[in-house]
Amino acid sequence: MNDAPAAPNTAVGPDAAEWAWVVIGSATFVSALAVAYRPSLDGPADVAMAVVPWMAAIGMIVGMSGLVVRSPLGLRLAGVAVALAAWALLMFEDDRWSIASFSVYVVCYSVWGERPLVGVTLTAVATAVWIAAWAAADAPAWTTIIPLGVFGVGSAIALSIHRAGRLNAEQRRLIEQLQATRADLAESERSKGVLEERARMAGEIHDTLAQGYTSIVLLSRAARRSGGGSEQLGAIEAIAQENLDASRRLIDAMRPPELEVASLADAVERHVASAATNGLVADFGVAGVPRPLPGSVEVTILRAAQELTANVTAHAHAQRMEVTLSYLDDAVVLDVCDDGVGFTSGAVADRGSLTGGQGIDALTRRAESLGGRLVVDGRDDGGSSLSLVLPVGDA
Repeated sequence: MNDAPAAPNTAVGPDAAEWAWVVIGSATFVSALAVAYRPSLDGPADVAMAVVPWMAAIGMIVGMSGLVVRSPLGLRLAGVAVALAAWALLMFEDDRWSIASFSVYVVCYSVWGERPLVGVTLTAVATAVWIAAWAAADAPAWTTIIPLGVFGVGSAIALSIHRAGRLNAEQRRLIEQLQATRADLAESERSKGVLEERARMAGEIHDTLAQGYTSIVLLSRAARRSGGGSEQLGAIEAIAQENLDASRRLIDAMRPPELEVASLADAVERHVASAATNGLVADFGVAGVPRPLPGSVEVTILRAAQELTANVTAHAHAQRMEVTLSYLDDAVVLDVCDDGVGFTSGAVADRGSLTGGQGIDALTRRAESLGGRLVVDGRDDGGSSLSLVLPVGDA
């Protein structure tokens, strides 16, 4: 099990509080521009001062970008420094720029998440600039209460937001860690179930097939020594039949996952639909009334559908494939037809197989073991038709 804690999700977007900071900062700076910005081009100094507000704006945008797009801290600190320096020049030029102080505070608060001490220092510098600018403008001494009050209240709010952000990040980390632990636990339970099923199947094989084959070997040796063996041959036949029945029951118990969650027709249809790639048109149809079939028959039909459609997809170069599952009174038939290259002179192996050229041969033997047959119709002029016919009794 992976015990490493999950990393916090750093890609989470800004929350409502962070957007509120951005809106407040932007609105107050626009208000300051409307009230205090009076650009003049009378001389170089006036031109320089006309540019300073836009330097402050650029610095604030870069500084506050951390609240929206999680930009690098070093870049944001540079933006804060530019905004603070430009705002200081504006404050000593015209104290009406104090309206933009709220924007400066927001920019300073934006770095609290990573560097709380740096954020406090920057906000303290902004407060000192505000007080010094008002003092230079001969403002009454009591007005220093305003910058100090804004500093205190704003810092408290920023600290609360910072703590809330840390709690949210920790909560996200714990949730992700819990989800990872649950996934590991589910995988562990699944693996445990697989191991238990393997142990059960091994016990079943040992108690049925292995013992049966041992009896067959012993009876065969006894028959060979005695020179007769009619009784032994009868016993061998009976034991072989019991083993055959037991093997079919084991096959029924080992149903593919597709047949655990869907019917045979649905499982084949889903597989045919997935085979429709690279321009191949794949149609599926059902004839007759679907009904439950013996497990070994359903498994063979599903595996045949997978093998035959895979051959069409990989080797036939066909444009169209038609798959039909027919339920007859005493049999079930799977037909796979395509308009591809077909087989040459009836040589089944010419077109290849995803299982190394042995897929159709193996499928033929499997069908015969169930009393069925695989009929292959390959035409030299292209196209092919393969039909798997399996007899069925009561499911």
